[in-house]
Amino acid sequence: MESLFLDGNQIATTPARMNQLSSLVWLQLGDNLLTEVPSWVTDLPNLQGLSLYDNDISLLDSWISNLPAVTGLYLYGNKLEDLPDLSGLNNTLTDFRIMSNQLMFDDLIHVLDELPNTTIYYDGQDSIGTVMDIDVIEGRTLELTVEIAAGNNHYQWDKFGTIPAGTVTTDSILVIPGTTINDGGDYWCAITNTDVPDLTLRTHLMRVTITEDMLPADSLIVVTLYDSLGGESWVLPEWFTPWDPGTPISEWGGIIVTDNRITHLNLYNLGLSGTIPPIIGDLSELWYLDFGLGTFTGGIPEEIGNLTKLTLLLLDHGGWQELPDTIGTLTGLTSLSLQQNELSGPIPAWMLNLTNLTTWSLAYNNFTGPLPAGMDTLPNLAFLDLKHNYFTFEDILPLMPIEWTVWYAPQGPFGIERDQAVLVGEPLVLASDGAGSGHQYQWKKDGIAIAGATDSVYTKAVAEYSDAGVYKLEVTNAAASELTLNSSPIHVSVVDNPILPFYLVSPANNSSVIIANSNVATDSLIFEWESTTDLGGDPVFYGALIDDGLNTVLTISSTTDTRFPIAYTEIAEALRVASVLSVGGYWQIYATDGSADTTWAADGPYQLTIDASTLDVLVQALLPTEFALHPAYPNPFNPSTNIRFDLPEAAEVTLLVYDLLGREVVRLADGRLEAGYHRVVWNGRDTRGREMPTGMYIVLMATPEYSKSIKLVMLK
Repeated sequence: MESLFLDGNQIATTPARMNQLSSLVWLQLGDNLLTEVPSWVTDLPNLQGLSLYDNDISLLDSWISNLPAVTGLYLYGNKLEDLPDLSGLNNTLTDFRIMSNQLMFDDLIHVLDELPNTTIYYDGQDSIGTVMDIDVIEGRTLELTVEIAAGNNHYQWDKFGTIPAGTVTTDSILVIPGTTINDGGDYWCAITNTDVPDLTLRTHLMRVTITEDMLPADSLIVVTLYDSLGGESWVLPEWFTPWDPGTPISEWGGIIVTDNRITHLNLYNLGLSGTIPPIIGDLSELWYLDFGLGTFTGGIPEEIGNLTKLTLLLLDHGGWQELPDTIGTLTGLTSLSLQQNELSGPIPAWMLNLTNLTTWSLAYNNFTGPLPAGMDTLPNLAFLDLKHNYFTFEDILPLMPIEWTVWYAPQGPFGIERDQAVLVGEPLVLASDGAGSGHQYQWKKDGIAIAGATDSVYTKAVAEYSDAGVYKLEVTNAAASELTLNSSPIHVSVVDNPILPFYLVSPANNSSVIIANSNVATDSLIFEWESTTDLGGDPVFYGALIDDGLNTVLTISSTTDTRFPIAYTEIAEALRVASVLSVGGYWQIYATDGSADTTWAADGPYQLTIDASTLDVLVQALLPTEFALHPAYPNPFNPSTNIRFDLPEAAEVTLLVYDLLGREVVRLADGRLEAGYHRVVWNGRDTRGREMPTGMYIVLMATPEYSKSIKLVMLK
């Protein structure tokens, strides 16, 4: 056999025994999958033609020079990157084809020297290098470089478009200073060499994008942040460089600039105060954001969801009460920390969109269960911090089998703090909503475990007075051994009166009600108190005790309601009948079931002052007929007392407070006052604002026609 044609058979290897084809003159193995020239061809003494075109051969071994009779060698369309010394073929090889490989000028120069008698076809080599994407900020210099070994190279740069006039295009480096948007496009370089005249090498495309310089816009955004978050009052640590418009923004504290964009903003613990502006969402290249430890007004702007490149978001200790659901679009986040805020309710389900999270902290909030379905399957999560919220074992236990780290203890108390009263001699039964499968229970009274009280419900057949106290249920579960849950306190009182305690609401203790021309026709004085119940099931009625001066103008009738309004017009008429402009005293409410069972408001009585001294209709009807200095009330007092005096006509008045040694303490009035009823308050302090000690004091009132003193007693 003299000829063998095996083209196009996807041959990847050939058997070595083919070296037995010693009479073979022509061998064609083109268009296959060979990665090397078969070494057995050197054993074919009569071989004149060897065709290996369109394979995957990248290396030509030096033994190829040992083919004794070869005249034609065809290796075009492979991946040859280098050629060995082929001088051994100079006497026989007449046709050598190596087009469409990956050869450079220096590879071919030595072959042309080694085979001067051979016709060599070498054009159409692959493009050099790789396709490159190059981003340049507008206004900066574009520099493209090509490196080709060998001397005598010539370069010509080109572009789909126009290279700016005056740009040098015949060097190995193309430089375009001060780029504009129009300088973007696809560039390449054609290289020739005088020693290899039939070859032109071309680079792969260099795809250049000129991007707008966004750093000035980013700078304006952080300046807006500075103004909105009280930058003038920030407390800067030593490492934080102040934000000075005279220095580059890349040198400002807490800021990192990458490729002319702000990518890192760390404002942790600077004393931020104010509202985060929505423009924060325009820092589109930001990947790190820390607003920890601030005092913010308003909420987190929903525009934060525009920061799609964020990988770390830290919003700790900011007083946040809710989160915008746009945070759920930040799917690139790997770390999210929301510690020490006021977030409450269940964890939003949209948070499970953050599938790239590796660390997630929700500690020190008011979150409650249930946890969103699928939270235990987040694919990349390695650390979850849930401590110091209000999760229960039913929330925590599904997380126990997972492999990542979960911090789940401690948690806040479960249930609602409440008061519970029981009649002495009746059963005491305490129940809690902490029951569940696999739990262990222990009731405690005043912090001490109750022996045998290890069920979710605590029962004592006969309540005694000594059973009064604060009860809590402690719950544990072996499957989540680090967590101990406690119920909210149950305040137990053991009573012999079936009407439970209650408290006054309004007007608050030591209130002063002003009845004036502007409100007399529209407003009312509203007395209000808490409701209570009768353990025996009897209806409860409320009555009032009103003493001192108040009982001359106020009457609260028996009622089953917990609110009793009295119109200002009614009070003003009572003041007119009593011939006074102001009164003061105390009020107290009691609850009764109509029998002997009566309970007084636990925090009463409350002090109340009613002042109508500016009400024209009363002043005109009740101008005093003589000078007078009235006894102070309250007296004894702490911390303040009311001093009233009457002027039948306008006069120069001095009102002084002295101690028992005759030393002036303070002047409460010193000048001309109009006729009428007057009241001043002494707060127990001297002229310099210092608190006076317990003891007796003298108040002296003096006019050109009248003088009188009264005694005061301060008690602390």
